Amino acid sequence: MTLLEILVVFTVIAVLALLFSPALGLLRKQSQNTRCLNRLRQCGALLTTAITEQGGSMKFWYSGSNGGGEYWNTWLAAHGYLTIADLERLSCPAVPYPKDNISGRHYGIYMANTAENLVDSHNAAGALQGRAYRVNLRTIAAPASTIFMGDSINSAGALSIRIFRSDSSSFTSGAFHQRHQKQVNLFFYDGHAESAKPDRLYALGVRRVYDSQLQPLTLTP
Repeated sequence: MTLLEILVVFTVIAVLALLFSPALGLLRKQSQNTRCLNRLRQCGALLTTAITEQGGSMKFWYSGSNGGGEYWNTWLAAHGYLTIADLERLSCPAVPYPKDNISGRHYGIYMANTAENLVDSHNAAGALQGRAYRVNLRTIAAPASTIFMGDSINSAGALSIRIFRSDSSSFTSGAFHQRHQKQVNLFFYDGHAESAKPDRLYALGVRRVYDSQLQPLTLTP
């Protein structure tokens, strides 16, 4: 093969690479979304099983020094539902795993019934020490349309979110994270998982999310 022929071959390869790179990038993102959805489904199923075995109701830490509960993921590890190594394997593949903070995850429990299930914890003097969110499987009236967990992020852009709500004006408690091609992966109380676009999120009662650039968005019809 002559030098000219070698140059022609390399040129053709370079052109083909430029043509196919957008398609390959799209396939990679779609693969990440599929893997994330499957991992979220596993997390949700594990947590649902654990709560059911505890009588259908559990409190998980939300805020303060002593909210009367624990982080949902470390509770699962402490009680043998998964291992610490599983925490990374069940994280979203589209974003880095926070190895320095294993109590944080990419998926958070969505506070769907804040007024009913946000429980205050007080010290002996009556001062508020913290809060825990009670997940009560027995009181969910519409499990197929009530979000249990989802792609989430906190207001500082960190992925170490455990419990969150989307109706906070300051996002201090975190929000849904639109990191999969303008979609958010969700797990519902009936056990199904789905990738939700903005119109679907709005129909489910979600009004705010963070986009992939960590900018807060207000959803509208």
